[in-house]
Amino acid sequence: MVSFCPNCNKKLGNLKTGLVYRTKDKRFCSIKCKKQYGKKQKIDNKEYKRKCNRCGKVWYSSVLKEKELERELKKNRSYQVATGFGMLAGSWLAAGAGMQTNRNKNALQDSLNKLRKCPNCSSITYKEKIV
Repeated sequence: MVSFCPNCNKKLGNLKTGLVYRTKDKRFCSIKCKKQYGKKQKIDNKEYKRKCNRCGKVWYSSVLKEKELERELKKNRSYQVATGFGMLAGSWLAAGAGMQTNRNKNALQDSLNKLRKCPNCSSITYKEKIV
């Protein structure tokens, strides 16, 4: 069974043996992972201010929400690689899991694309800045 670090999504050995660095409530696969994900992340209320180049409409989207969607999308892609071997081996269970992973990945990508499109004309050409 292949497992991944819950923080950085790095592939681990069997039985989660790679999770060796611990704090009181988290486990990490490496010192680098501990430094990056061990600190409590402060919540910013920053947003992207985007202005469409085509129609001039201005819209806003949360930086945190987009980062979270990107992180989930990356996590889904690495899971898809792990289940790919099971699909080649002919396992129906792994094939079903792989199809569900594809649906999840597509839904996440659609959500991310929706945030980045102009709500007025659906253009993807815009100027953005963080406010």
